[in-house]
Amino acid sequence: FLHKMINILPDALLFFSIISEYLLDRYFAIIRIIPVPINYLGLILIIVGVGLGGFTLNMLKVKKTSTNASDIPSVFITSGPFSVSRNPFYLSYMIILVGVAVLLGSLSSFIPVIISFLVLNFFVIPMEERILGESFVGTYGQYKRRVYRWFGRRDL
Repeated sequence: FLHKMINILPDALLFFSIISEYLLDRYFAIIRIIPVPINYLGLILIIVGVGLGGFTLNMLKVKKTSTNASDIPSVFITSGPFSVSRNPFYLSYMIILVGVAVLLGSLSSFIPVIISFLVLNFFVIPMEERILGESFVGTYGQYKRRVYRWFGRRDL
């Protein structure tokens, strides 16, 4: 049961967060912090997030490895978006969620963004990192020291 739940959690989190952003903005807008037309920059973020997610998903499929959060990957990928983020797929989710919140423009629409970040950063990603560390002993540790969890890299 836990295996299935962890596999659907990231996608469900994205889906329900977007709906929550809309509902919070529509019915419980605290204050508009991003005015029109600046809020339309959110569309650019959404496009960038969808593009990054699509590119990452395609790369996983081309390399013939799992796209499920709790599966043991068959290949360890460090190129493309994985060269600057250990979690480019989740980074794409966060970019999309921030884009939606910016587009909506109210402070309350950022609440699901924060909750999603906390769930991904402190629950989903650590579980995946444990699996990767056990599956790619040594190699994953070196990669972890070189590439940041969300974005950036150290050149050691």
